[in-house]
Parts: sequence; structure tokens; C-alpha cells
Amino acid sequence: MTMLNEDAVAMQDKALASGFSPSGYGPYSPTNNPVVGFREINEKVYQGADPSDRFIQDLAEPEIEEITQSAYIQEFAAMEQAEQESYALAMYLEGWGDNFGLESIDDIYEPYVIQGMLEIGLARAADSALIGRRDQLPSFDQGLSDQADPTIESVLAKLDENKPNVRYMDRAGLELSADTYFQRTLGRSAKAEELNSFVSGIYAAQSSGLSGQEINVAGRAVEAAKAADPKRASGMEYSNAAALAMSALGMR
Repeated sequence: MTMLNEDAVAMQDKALASGFSPSGYGPYSPTNNPVVGFREINEKVYQGADPSDRFIQDLAEPEIEEITQSAYIQEFAAMEQAEQESYALAMYLEGWGDNFGLESIDDIYEPYVIQGMLEIGLARAADSALIGRRDQLPSFDQGLSDQADPTIESVLAKLDENKPNVRYMDRAGLELSADTYFQRTLGRSAKAEELNSFVSGIYAAQSSGLSGQEINVAGRAVEAAKAADPKRASGMEYSNAAALAMSALGMR
């Protein structure tokens, strides 16, 4: 499998730091490289030495080229930013970003969001390729043909339709709470991906129907910290218990 270029690797790093976890079909999986689509290659034969009498003859049977996951993601990574963003709008209109909680055009243009939507398209294409379907590659001439000319107006209309009815807790406050309990439980600050995972969990609980009063933010923060580093959490508990015992005995 051909190694991804530096831009693609940077997209992966940002995705992971933002809490996105690629699935087995993900374009950044080094051990999984399924066929995601097919293209016809029409080889042409030129005859006639003089330009005035040249003609083109298509070969009778076009060749079928298999497109692998890694090959397609390299094609996508080589696109200009404007073209990638056009694809991002089309993928969003197709519904591939409905579960990402996107609220603006800028959200749709985030590299890790584009990667996530593309991963969904590649997964669909790979499943289709297994049964011989040749028209589901996430491109404007195949799987995204219905969205080949995306407009900002149509995207804004869909964003408006997808606005959540839930009033989510303030993200900054949740991150501050999580960081406080990480410091108490682990003796260190929470990492960016840990904060993102914690906030996503709270928002998921709210989306499921729980209200703010039904969600124990402090308790969830402590559990998240313990899950992040169980050994360190146990060490901190022992150290704190020992400090309390020494204090009770009048020792420092």
C-alpha cells in the first residue's frame, strides 16, 4: 500500500486530536485497503499520419480499473482546497455529515470533518463493490452525482433543518470541570482528545433525552479520568489516602 502524503497524515492527526476515531474502512487504516470502486478505461487508437485524415477508434472492450481505498484518498488529498471543499458540501448534502453535530459552513470545511464524511462514503463504496456495484465511488460522476453542483444556499437550508432542539451545556464550562477533576484524579491536566471525548459524552447524554440536572458532570469527569489512566489514578488515590493518614497522626 502506498504511503499517504504529509497533508493526509496531518488530517489524520487533527481528526484524532478532535476525538474522531476512524472505523475499519477508514482511509487512514494501514492494514485495510479494500476496493472501493471501478473505472472504465477507454483506450483510443489514433490512425492516419496527416492531421486532416486522422481518426480515433475506441477499443472494443474498455478495461476496468479497480480503485482501492488508498488510491482514492491519495487522489482526494492531491485536490486543490477549493475542490475538496466543494466535495465537502456535496457529502454533507448527501447526508454523510448528519451525525457530526455540524452548525456552520466552517464546520463542514474542517479537515477532520471532511475526512469523516469521506470515510462514510468509502465504506458505502466498499460494501457496494463487494457485490459488484461499479457506481458508488464517492465522486461527482458516481456516488455523489445527485449533488454534483452543491450550492451554499442548499447547504445553509440543510444546516437550518438540522439545528438541534437540545440546549447543550456550555462547552468551556464542561472542559474546565473535566480538567479540574483530571488534575485531582491523575495529577495532570486533561489532553485535548480527552476533553473532546468528555464533552461529546455529555452532549450525547443530552441528545438521548437526559436534562442537565440528570447528568452528574463531576462524577462523569472522575470516571473519565480514571478510565484514561487507571494505574495513575490508583497511585493518586493511595498517595492521597497516605497523606490523610499522616495528617491525622500529626505527621507531615
